[in-house]
Amino acid sequence: MPGQTTTLRFSLSTDVTMRVNIDRVVKGRRKNGVCRAAARTGPRCTKLARRATVRANLVAGARVSVKIPGRPGGSRLSPGTYQLTVIVTDPTGNQGNTRTILLTVRAPR
Repeated sequence: MPGQTTTLRFSLSTDVTMRVNIDRVVKGRRKNGVCRAAARTGPRCTKLARRATVRANLVAGARVSVKIPGRPGGSRLSPGTYQLTVIVTDPTGNQGNTRTILLTVRAPR
């Protein structure tokens, strides 16, 4: 359905700036050392195509919910597999552990 969202829920021990990179997982073939989606020959490979980045400033404390909009970057995500990479940085610039989540978008029924 148009406008659907995905919600990430987690706890924080300190204030952070969070960035979620949304990349489409694209299957391709390796040609001259580069993974190309349109190539027909060569070893199989997977590449990531950046679709959008969602940013938020979050405060430590209770459980946090961050909504990823159904139209990140202004356009709807087409059906397929996406990799969400969550990166947090505290006020002093220290980066926390990066987390990766796979998300499948299905065609409307």
